[in-house]
Amino acid sequence: MLIETGINSTNLTSDSTNQSAYITSVGLADNSFLVRYDNRFIGSAIGPSPSSTFSNSNANGATLEVSLVSSQNTRKSRELSNYNETTVNASLSRVYALVDGSSTDTSINYSAISGPRGVFTALNFNIVSNLPQSDYTKYGTTSNDLFADGTLFRFYRYNYICSRSRDKCHDSIAHKNY
Repeated sequence: MLIETGINSTNLTSDSTNQSAYITSVGLADNSFLVRYDNRFIGSAIGPSPSSTFSNSNANGATLEVSLVSSQNTRKSRELSNYNETTVNASLSRVYALVDGSSTDTSINYSAISGPRGVFTALNFNIVSNLPQSDYTKYGTTSNDLFADGTLFRFYRYNYICSRSRDKCHDSIAHKNY
């Protein structure tokens, strides 16, 4: 999962000048993200190394270079039972509009942010191994066609648990039935 920050506005050009003026020079470029996850189903979170990059050029499109590493400072959440919280790195986005002087802004093809971009992170999870069937029955659903078309993997049915990481729902745990 890729997460971006920035000012989502067509009133400001998404260039390095506005990124500096509205984000980095006023301390709005975060160095990390706090992630909370349900520790009954998710064993750990992984995020990008500090050297990860997200950049573009009009000639070559966008480049996302991410090496996933273990999250840092993992601890039990004080606010949410059955949740851990951990920190993943963030890196400054280098996706800018009009990088080669052309009149067409192609940066919006690579980013969800329309104005100056701040930072990004990438996020994935290691699920708890050997979850018992009873957990899928109690907390999720069993024997599902996750792709709903019956063609891709039509011979397999899946058990899954929809778990929340922060406030987004992801089908982050799936087990194939043979």
